[in-house]
Amino acid sequence: MTLLEIILVLTLMCVLGSMAYITVMRPMASQRLDTAADQIRAEWLRARNRAMSRGVTYAFRCSQESGVYTVEPYDDASDNAGWTGSFGGTNSPGNAISAAIQGQLPDQITVHDGTILADELASADFAESGLAAEGFGTQGSWTILFFPDGTATSAVITLRNEYGRAVDVSLRGLTGAVLVGEAYPTGTVTAGTAASDGASAAGGVP
Repeated sequence: MTLLEIILVLTLMCVLGSMAYITVMRPMASQRLDTAADQIRAEWLRARNRAMSRGVTYAFRCSQESGVYTVEPYDDASDNAGWTGSFGGTNSPGNAISAAIQGQLPDQITVHDGTILADELASADFAESGLAAEGFGTQGSWTILFFPDGTATSAVITLRNEYGRAVDVSLRGLTGAVLVGEAYPTGTVTAGTAASDGASAAGGVP
């Protein structure tokens, strides 16, 4: 075999390897996106159950373009040592409540966007507290509250993978119901992925 023939064979092998890599990685990325949506749904349901069983408002917090989130008892009074009454529960040194729980979404899955429906803040106690609802969904970060009466702040969180595929996870505040929508393309991919994906990025994602 001549040197030219060897180079041609190696080039062909690289092209075929890249195609095989894309074929394998795209379905895996879609699976991780589905797993992340199920993870968020489970965390919301657990936060609601904790709030109802312990009589304490819980907060789910996440930030844009991050795969990290926290679930913790909510303190409405600027980190005061204790508060009572406002949200149907008590958070004080004498009331044992678990510390904040930090979670991580699957690799390459991030929170792409979110919406807090301030006009649907469910708890009557919260509505009467005088707190600014706008503070729960601004500047690329979101706080979703789960109240002891079983209601929550209505919200929609959008998760995205490295190939620009996204899915919406929505929370109905009045009932606590969580709905995971169908995946859809956003047209935006991670920089490193775009380079390896090549022209095929414009095609559909499984």
